[in-house]
Amino acid sequence: MDISESLRGAEFVVEKAKELGADDCIATVSNALGRQLKFVNNEIATSKTWDFISTSIFLSKGKRIIASTIQETDQAKIEEALKNLISIAGKMQPKQDFQGIAKGPFQYKDIPETFDQKVASMSEEGVEIVSSAIDQALEIGAKRCSGVLLWNSSESYKVTSGGVNVSGKGTDIQFSLRALVDKEMSGHNVSVSRTLGKLNAGKVAQEAAKTAVMCKKPVDGKVGKFDILFHPMAFTNLMSYTANSFSSFYVDSGFSFLADKIGKNVAADMVTLTDDGTMPNGYNSSKYDEEGHPVRPTVLVKDGVMQTYLHNTSTARNHNTESTGNAGMISPGAWNIDVKPGDMEVDDMISGIKDGLYVTNLWYSRFTNYRTGDFSTIPRDAIFRIKDGKIVENWKSIRISDNMLNIMKNISALSKEKRQVYWWETSCPVTTPHVLVKGVNVTRPQ
Repeated sequence: MDISESLRGAEFVVEKAKELGADDCIATVSNALGRQLKFVNNEIATSKTWDFISTSIFLSKGKRIIASTIQETDQAKIEEALKNLISIAGKMQPKQDFQGIAKGPFQYKDIPETFDQKVASMSEEGVEIVSSAIDQALEIGAKRCSGVLLWNSSESYKVTSGGVNVSGKGTDIQFSLRALVDKEMSGHNVSVSRTLGKLNAGKVAQEAAKTAVMCKKPVDGKVGKFDILFHPMAFTNLMSYTANSFSSFYVDSGFSFLADKIGKNVAADMVTLTDDGTMPNGYNSSKYDEEGHPVRPTVLVKDGVMQTYLHNTSTARNHNTESTGNAGMISPGAWNIDVKPGDMEVDDMISGIKDGLYVTNLWYSRFTNYRTGDFSTIPRDAIFRIKDGKIVENWKSIRISDNMLNIMKNISALSKEKRQVYWWETSCPVTTPHVLVKGVNVTRPQ
């Protein structure tokens, strides 16, 4: 389907929805092509390709809202789907705080480095990227490598009853490699990009292998309070799970530890967090949100002080403010969380730790209490024990059980270098430096 057909398809959805009695309608027709190479034990195990057209629909009628995505282009089937959606919406309870969608038209700015024809047309090059990365990891000392290379290209057209008529296209590519020396000596790293030229598959493969080689004979860790240096892979995990707490939807629903925190200290003075959907090469960057409202950078925390929540048109009206350009189909969400870097080298951060850990990765992060910010997470891959500025041994079998406000307020150092991280354990891309946090609570896994 070319872009003119996508336009006609989106226009048809909005026109027909209005005819059927909808108050608001957002239609997005997308054409996406994706490819994936999975590798296991140093060899490519599977190759997949998918090519699909989808139509995403958001409707409101009498403050009743509903959203759906269908993989149909036939107008008769789309009309039938619209009738069903409006019928279902009519049986739902009104959402009294729904205040409508964005009213355009708007002016948009193109975002650099979000489309690369080299990614869109990639084929055999993917095998070369994977093979080269595996070879580099093996040269460092890894025995086995597993992971995935995934790349996508997409084009879409959005039309709304609010006067929006806009199109966009993008590419993305992500590479993930886990290197193992044996079952208890492992390292994991990723590289994500919107352009082929900024993918660093070889570099992250080498780093993952070096981490695995350094992780020798891990022993069971101890419980207690420790200063922890979080690698970007690890801190991204925490920030990604925290991203929803900045959404006004989660705040209003009672699922955010940041409720009633605007204007208050929620982090150390050195901490500035921005949600930036206009970041060049940002993995989720887009010139418009789901309502078609222009996207913009939004400073969430400045010098430790909470500045704002993320809003769509409806939540902004309820909070007597303006949309931040973060509309999802149902609730506002972050695009790319950016953590402002500091002024330290990683080696200097390690040498300054008297009694602590260097955690290179996390998984199974969960909030045990969304309202207070209590959480737990399990360090995976290499966990380095640090005493008097030196790595003295490697740990395993520990859990971090703490509170996100405590984590943010106890940040004591940030590295100069930062990197963008996104993989299957994260829901939101995060660009972050290494982060040192004082007095983190370490417990036993259960």
